Amino acid sequence: MKTSQTGFGHRLLPLLLSLLLAACGGNPGGGGPTSGTVNTPGGQAQVALQGGSFTQGPTAVQVNAPGFQTPYGGIGFTAQVPQAGGTLTVTLTFPQDLPQGAVLLKCLSGNCTPIQEAQLQGRTATFQVRDGGPWDADGQANGRVVDPVALGVPIPPDFTLSLSPTSLTVEQGGSGSTTLTLTPQNGFTGQVALSLEGQDGSPAPQGITLSPNSVNVTGANPVTQTLTLTVGQGVAPGSYALRVKATAGSILRTADLTLQVPLGPLVWLGPGRAYDVSDDGSVVVGEGPQGGGYVWRVGSTGVTPLRVSDRLFGVSGDGQRAVGGAGRLVIWDAQRGGRSLHAGDWGWLFSITPDGRLAVGKHRDANSYMAIVDVERALQEPNYQATRYLPSGFVDAEAYGISDDGRSVVGIALTSLVNPPCPSGGMKVDLDNQGNPLGYTCLANPPGAAWSVALGIYTFPSGDTVLVGRAVYYGGADYLNYPILWRSSNAFLPGFLQTLSSHVYGAAYKIRGDWIVGFLADSPSLNDADTRAVRWRSDRAETQVEDLNTTYAHLLQDGSKLEMATSISRNGCYIVGQGYNASTNQREAFRLDTCR
Repeated sequence: MKTSQTGFGHRLLPLLLSLLLAACGGNPGGGGPTSGTVNTPGGQAQVALQGGSFTQGPTAVQVNAPGFQTPYGGIGFTAQVPQAGGTLTVTLTFPQDLPQGAVLLKCLSGNCTPIQEAQLQGRTATFQVRDGGPWDADGQANGRVVDPVALGVPIPPDFTLSLSPTSLTVEQGGSGSTTLTLTPQNGFTGQVALSLEGQDGSPAPQGITLSPNSVNVTGANPVTQTLTLTVGQGVAPGSYALRVKATAGSILRTADLTLQVPLGPLVWLGPGRAYDVSDDGSVVVGEGPQGGGYVWRVGSTGVTPLRVSDRLFGVSGDGQRAVGGAGRLVIWDAQRGGRSLHAGDWGWLFSITPDGRLAVGKHRDANSYMAIVDVERALQEPNYQATRYLPSGFVDAEAYGISDDGRSVVGIALTSLVNPPCPSGGMKVDLDNQGNPLGYTCLANPPGAAWSVALGIYTFPSGDTVLVGRAVYYGGADYLNYPILWRSSNAFLPGFLQTLSSHVYGAAYKIRGDWIVGFLADSPSLNDADTRAVRWRSDRAETQVEDLNTTYAHLLQDGSKLEMATSISRNGCYIVGQGYNASTNQREAFRLDTCR
């Protein structure tokens, strides 16, 4: 039997094809699948269509969405609709709930624009595309929809922060600057507050301040601002790990800044008095307030004190050897420690040559002698004995200074004879190359003086020699001391150094090249006097004097005072002594760098 073409068999084939297409996700009106999956950076997403079917995709595509994060990247596809100008409904299902504030973006011609009418709920986003409409990438009503889309999460306005330089070195009482660059992001504008804090978030150290304290951002371009960091006079030297903090609403950004605070020109060393300083200023020696000695090592950012048993009066040029004593002759060596001479006797060493070879002072048994010590031998030989010198006709002698070349010693010699070789007073003793005395020169006292003492000596390259010290007059309950000098060019006749109008008492302690240092007081009783550390130019010391408190008043604005200058380095830069430190309310040793 034949089957008619219009019969059952002829109608069965289209029905079977329709069922097969439906089982495969096809669209009998569009001829392609209506759903698909795509692997995105955030996981697998589902795409479903109503009113059309896929001809390409869906696939992952690259999108550029300034101001948005796109956790799933872009999803692109091409679909056909049954008739030109038709509308396609697209539903995207993501693996996670949609983030707060998320929007659906249509990405056309490299730009992504929010689809305002899109419906977002839970994990799904649904929107409609009209063939040839604004969301159709090909822009033609041709039955074909091209649809690149992305889920966007708005990036909030923000800014970045940077500093140049990121490290500053600022002295106490000074300031430094760095340039802040603030780069706005995602449309940020407004005022940004600036502050300074530690890199661990702790408050900035007291005395370290930042200005200005805000910057204003008005557009999209980076903003630069010079920041000034000011370091107070009382800020301790050291290294500070800081950061600049910038805040605007909930936005907080920081930029690290390292601050080095070196020692300033004026360094307070601690309670006590400094007596001498090495050539480079890195080693200062002296005594503490309760006796005993100190070696202060001065670094770029701090002071390291070393307590020793006896006070120290003199130090070698390299700072490796020092001498002193308080009832005994003491030598201190940086490598070998301390050594005392002539146990059981009384005395001290007061000065040492810059090369650390010879030291001089006082040694007493029945009489007092000038003591001359070969320092190297004294350190090596257990039974070493100092050379003792007491000129005939004198009962006591003391040495306070020695020339840089070790060929002359100065001090004082006292006599009780009716017709002495010379009156009690200053004395200069010449030495041979081994430190043995060759002879002496008596230094004349100023008219009316009871005696005088020479404390320092310097021989200029020209051969001229200048000695400095003090002249002593009887003045009732107190001795009256006045600073004096002797010049070889004037046959070592005494001359008074210039004084301040109200401060006429004092002494000149040390001469090194062009400079003489000492102190002046307004009263002969030093316990009650106002004392001033001073210096004189060696070529005009009789007519001019400089009050260090006036010259360096900018370092003393807290009420501190330099009371006594006891020594100066050979290069004339470093002056040491004692003063009043207002920040600690006590008298302390100081080192002043006059070359900064």
